Amino acid sequence: MLNRSGGREPRSLRSGSRDRRCDSLWHWSLLALAACRGGSAEAPRSAAPEPPPSAASVIASAPRRAGGLTWDAKPPLLPRAPRTELRAAEYSVGSDPSAELLVFYFGDERSGSIDSNVQRWLAQIEQPDGSDTAHKAKRGELQVSGLRVSTLEVSGIYTGPMVLPNAAPGAARPESLLLGAIVSGPRGPVFFKLTGPRAAVEGARDAFDQLVRSLRPE
Repeated sequence: MLNRSGGREPRSLRSGSRDRRCDSLWHWSLLALAACRGGSAEAPRSAAPEPPPSAASVIASAPRRAGGLTWDAKPPLLPRAPRTELRAAEYSVGSDPSAELLVFYFGDERSGSIDSNVQRWLAQIEQPDGSDTAHKAKRGELQVSGLRVSTLEVSGIYTGPMVLPNAAPGAARPESLLLGAIVSGPRGPVFFKLTGPRAAVEGARDAFDQLVRSLRPE
């Protein structure tokens, strides 16, 4: 290439000019490619991990229905995942790990009568003096949203439900309180059993009563 004086430019100048043109073309090619992709020329960023579900979302997603019934639960009744398939729902009671509210639904045919289930619960409570627990239990009945609700309250030494053969029985818990409610639902009875140390259950009594009063058909 001739310069203005009529001589040829040095080879190094011609090479530098070509390099600048190549850099410019490369730059504009990147911009055009980014525009076609609808983004920038920067490397893609990895997606931020999703935050863990909040306590409110866990409570909102907890099961609150069984046997054609639904209900509302408030603290200190805190929903948690049922530990077995036999439990329709499950609640811890405040910060006491030994207190819990269990909800059972077995279907219409496998539930048995209300009285047989009450007797089964009474058999889980022993009296320190060896007397008959049934004589100290408080039984009642009420109507909630057109539903028949049988209630039970009894205190003593909680021995827990019957265990499978060859299984170690649970430790007996003195000074325990059991509050129960059996609801005759559209698809069979639903059982609510709140057990634990007397102080913990007494602290959850109002919440349990409110849950029972909130029962209604779906």
